Amino acid sequence: MKFVSLISGGKDSTFAHWKCVLDGHIPLCIASLISPGSGPEEKDSFSFQTVGTRFIDFIAECMDLPLIKRDLVGEAVLLDSSYKPTDGDEVEDLFVLLTEVKARFPEVKGVCTGALWSDYQRVRIENVCERLDLTPLSPLWHCDQGELIEEMASAKHHGILIKVASMGLKTSVLGKSIVNIVPQLKKLGELYGMNVAGEGGEFETFTIDSPCYKKKIEIIESEIIVTDHDEMAPVAYFVIKDVRVVPKEEEIVE
Repeated sequence: MKFVSLISGGKDSTFAHWKCVLDGHIPLCIASLISPGSGPEEKDSFSFQTVGTRFIDFIAECMDLPLIKRDLVGEAVLLDSSYKPTDGDEVEDLFVLLTEVKARFPEVKGVCTGALWSDYQRVRIENVCERLDLTPLSPLWHCDQGELIEEMASAKHHGILIKVASMGLKTSVLGKSIVNIVPQLKKLGELYGMNVAGEGGEFETFTIDSPCYKKKIEIIESEIIVTDHDEMAPVAYFVIKDVRVVPKEEEIVE
């Protein structure tokens, strides 16, 4: 099936793209809802990762695929477990985005998402897909999350932590790839019940390298900004200021 990937820049959406390729599906483009904010926290969303979307163009370059993007301007208006089209809701931004995808790539029949366990997110994506006669592809849905991050590490799928907000996660892990901290994440899951895949917002990631990348991303300039100095559970961001795309042969800069 020819498909578009909804890419936030995080580890799940980019790994789901790779899994769809392994399953024999054919990517035609990627699509992304971009946070219009300029601060480290950026736009709050119930359905979409917005931290790190600023550099989505570089991910498209690494994947060697066309990118269609749109600002995320709506809010989470309808919070019910079910969804129907609602003016001003952020889900309608997704509807407009995928409408443009269909117009530019009429061969697209599937929509790849990195959804893991959120029924709230799944229901909304399925609603948009049904309205546009598209098939949702969610290869990570209900995966065992400990096994998932181990699979990502084995595949050298480098999602670096760009936000932490969980008991035991210190600012020292910001900028590090999940490939290098799987044991630490699993230990925190045992100690504090943390979701090891970050599904509950414990952390956010930005994918700098992946098996689905033809090139990779190198961080040139960054800074750490702490917005909550809680000793055990700080809220902090790895703010990426500048990047470049480099050949795969170079070593990843940690």
